[in-house]
Amino acid sequence: MYRQRLSLLALLLCFISAAASAETGRYRIDSATSDIHWRVYRAGVLSGLGHNHVISASDVSGSVQLEAPPQESSFELNIPVAALVVDSPALRSRYGEDFSAQPSAKAVAGTRANMLGDALLKGDQFPRVQLSGSTVVSNGQRVDIPVTIRILGHSIAMRLPATVEFDGRQLRARGQFTLSHRQLGLQPFRAALGALRVAENIDFSYDIRANHTD
Repeated sequence: MYRQRLSLLALLLCFISAAASAETGRYRIDSATSDIHWRVYRAGVLSGLGHNHVISASDVSGSVQLEAPPQESSFELNIPVAALVVDSPALRSRYGEDFSAQPSAKAVAGTRANMLGDALLKGDQFPRVQLSGSTVVSNGQRVDIPVTIRILGHSIAMRLPATVEFDGRQLRARGQFTLSHRQLGLQPFRAALGALRVAENIDFSYDIRANHTD
């Protein structure tokens, strides 16, 4: 049975501040309307015994501080690993045949336990993944955002793609990217001398929204 090896993300994942024409002040991440998820894939000659998996973040929190001048703006995002969701049927249905077979409840529970265990995310010791950074972009422009990801007690600096939009008192950042387990300092699951394993690359998707606070 295939066991998911989560990286994060993640994730991924990042949120950014917008350009000076948006209303300055503090924007709070709207967890209910934001979407952060990633896909991991089975690999190896025995991969037919396993599943591809979709992992999604819930109870995400954080904020964007939009300043004038906008160069002083910043953001931070917190993802609690205990709230990660494995194999939401609605998310699996987005990705076609490779995700068409819904794993059993037992398989999902095993995947989640493995993901949060000492071999991967060490959820008891490191209860959250954090992302932070600062940048300025124009409305609707695609840019690469400098982000610091803090995971398993260490920090990783990288640049992630984003399209940022602002509409009145709401900011939105969305994008897709691929990272490897190696980039995130994680070791993907292997069994049977690698005949059944998790593939190295992880595909991330995010659509994060934040609302101005009064």
